[in-house]
Amino acid sequence: LTSYLWVGLLLMSSFSILSTVFFDIFITRKIKRFSLNKRLKDSFSLAKETLPLCLYLFLSAAIATVPKLLLERHSGEEILGIYSSIFAPAILIQAALGYIYTPFTPALSEYRMKSQTKKFIVLALKITAAICIFTVVMIGFASIFGEFALSLLFGDEIRPYSYLLLPILIAISAISILAFLCMIAIVLRSMPSLIIGTAIGFASTLIITVPMINKFGINGTSYSLIVSALIASAVLVISIVFKLYTEVKKTPKIQERD
Repeated sequence: LTSYLWVGLLLMSSFSILSTVFFDIFITRKIKRFSLNKRLKDSFSLAKETLPLCLYLFLSAAIATVPKLLLERHSGEEILGIYSSIFAPAILIQAALGYIYTPFTPALSEYRMKSQTKKFIVLALKITAAICIFTVVMIGFASIFGEFALSLLFGDEIRPYSYLLLPILIAISAISILAFLCMIAIVLRSMPSLIIGTAIGFASTLIITVPMINKFGINGTSYSLIVSALIASAVLVISIVFKLYTEVKKTPKIQERD
């Protein structure tokens, strides 16, 4: 109605807040009586506890987003539009990869609570293997049917850019592996490594994206995503392995068998 994006976002935010104040709180009071003023201290405590998660979500999202923004600044909106068009359906692959590891979060948490570190490691390795196998199969299908599928979705004018698909799929797989490692770090309550790893990955995107685009063209965006995600993943792997190795050394053998 207004032709201004910021007005639409402001109205969305306003209605979201209003629905909380006049609906969510009203319905919740029917279930449990509470006072927001008395819980203010608890709210600050919860906010402090979840701040690392907030920072991680921002940094991990930036790793996947900043290269596209730099591509637009470097090559213009038209090139970004082409890249984003091919990237969009590939997001479904990221969702599928998420379904591989997300259902196992309760099991990993349970192993963690019971100090069953070896079971934790075995399950994490199985999930990692499943992600890698799915990635290989996905790349195989994309190599054969990718150009046809893109043409079916966007028309024949996208054919000259079908070479962008495979690097995008590898980039999405790298981002998914990073997301899985971040989930493990959260289960292990390894918040410093979570923040440091994603921060290093974010810094990497800022440093290498433009040089990658200059050298490899549009595919440089995907290569930047891959390298940044792998760097962040490497930091997390080192931290996770060190933490688990330390715990295995400390865990009594009888308790581990239980």
